Formats: sequence, structure tokens, C-alpha cells
Amino acid sequence: MVALIKKICHKLACKLPICYFAWILLSTVLPALLTRKNYDADYTKLSTITSSTNTGSGTGDGKFWLLDINERSIVAEPELMDSTIYVITAHPDDEVMFFSPSIIELTKFKYNNIVKLICFSNGNFMNLGNLREKELLKSNRILGINDTIIINDENRFKDDIKINWDKDEIYLELKKIIISEKNGKIGKNEKITLITFDEFGISNHPNHKSIYYATLKFSKENNLPMWNLKTWNFLIKYSFTALTNFQLLNRIYFKNLLKPFLNSQNWLPSFFLDIKQKQQNDSIWIFS
Repeated sequence: MVALIKKICHKLACKLPICYFAWILLSTVLPALLTRKNYDADYTKLSTITSSTNTGSGTGDGKFWLLDINERSIVAEPELMDSTIYVITAHPDDEVMFFSPSIIELTKFKYNNIVKLICFSNGNFMNLGNLREKELLKSNRILGINDTIIINDENRFKDDIKINWDKDEIYLELKKIIISEKNGKIGKNEKITLITFDEFGISNHPNHKSIYYATLKFSKENNLPMWNLKTWNFLIKYSFTALTNFQLLNRIYFKNLLKPFLNSQNWLPSFFLDIKQKQQNDSIWIFS
């Protein structure tokens, strides 16, 4: 029996490097090759523009913004362009663990957004609040957010996995921050969009879910568009890049094959930004 176990372990150990390099191939080279055709088209177009002008983009403003060829526009919804976008989270690290793909996309220059983050605690659950607050500010700068609002009030918003925050208190804070900025330095005609968790809070964290319900109320009462980060089930959440690679193959080569069986091509999670209208209420899901 021991010899059999050793033999199996030896075979697995021999195959492990092969599996690892196969995973690297599927996660990096394959997606790049599958989308190379689109990138080449973008690069050709970009080269034509750059070779035909030295001073500007032809818009008359005397400026030319050179975008990376991989920066293809994937957001078409008007609420996510030319807007002040508030990403509303509960703790430091929510922004990078859950919202980073969306934030990175929406802060790109081509969308002309101002992205701000409101965090309802400094994450002091293990008495590391000061450190996590500094990490949040650094993380946001890397993600492209320069305006971070941290609400450090443990009497109302204590970082605790067993506590539901008061939704009315969250609502009042949102009103104080967003409406005052709307009436002040933002400008009354500025578009405002809200992004936060969905009703399951990604990990069923009660703090996350409290943020959702308060933001939903604030959105409805102030007639502001709201977008939600969709909570995936356990198997899909921890599938790593396997489903994403299948999704790329499906979208590029087999999209017509599965169309009779699916209502939408956005049925799998993606490392890109995908958006789907949610039927239960006026908010919208983000697949981030």
C-alpha cells in the first residue's frame, strides 16, 4: 500500500510542472492570441492617426492622447462615462479584492470619469485600523482613485462579521457626502453613479449587505443609477482562469453555437467588465 502511494505521488510530482506551465499558457498566451486580431486592428488605426498628425488628434484642442493598444473600450453605458462615480465599500481591501477590474477600467481617460471611493470603516477588526487605512490610500492611488473618503466611526460602523450596520446611518452619510458635493463643487448638472455590492455582499458579510441595502434606498430616493457587483457561487468564484479561458473561446469562436441555449453571452465571470441588467430592481450587476 505504501509503495502504491509513493508511486502515485511520484507520478503526480512529475506531472506537476507540466500542469503548471499549461496553466500559465492558458492564462496568458492563449487569451493574448485569441484577441490579437482586435489588438492589431487597434494598433493599425492608432498608427494611422499618429502618422497623420504631430500636434493633435484632429479635435481642435491641440492635444493628442496616446492610448495603449490594449485599452479597448468595453463600456458603452452612459452612466459609466462622463460621470462622477462613487464606489461604496465597507472595509479597506474591498476595493482591490472585489472592485479592482471595474475601477481600473472606469478610471481610464477615455471614459472621462471622476472615480471616488467611500469606505465605511478603517478595518479595525484586529486593531490594525491605522495600518489598513494607509494601505487603502496607497491601493487607491495605484488603482487611479485620488479622492478617498474613510468614515472611521466604530460606534456606528464597527468592522465585525457578526454585526449588521444601521442602514439609516449609512444612508445619512451617503446623503451628507454625495448630495453636498453634487450641490457644491461637483456641479448640479454633473452625472452621478453609484457602485457597490449586491444583496449577498460577495461573501455574505453583514457589513457588505448593509451597504447594499442603504445604497439601494439612497439610489431610489435620489434617482441615481446604481450598479452592483454580482456574487458568484463557490465553484465559479474559485475556478480561477478556467472559465475565463472558456469564455474567451466561446465569445470569439463558438458564440453562435451556444446562443440557442443561453439568453446572454455574459453568463460567466470575466476579468473584464461585463454588465447585465438586474430584473428584481433598478440596479445593475457588474461582473468584475
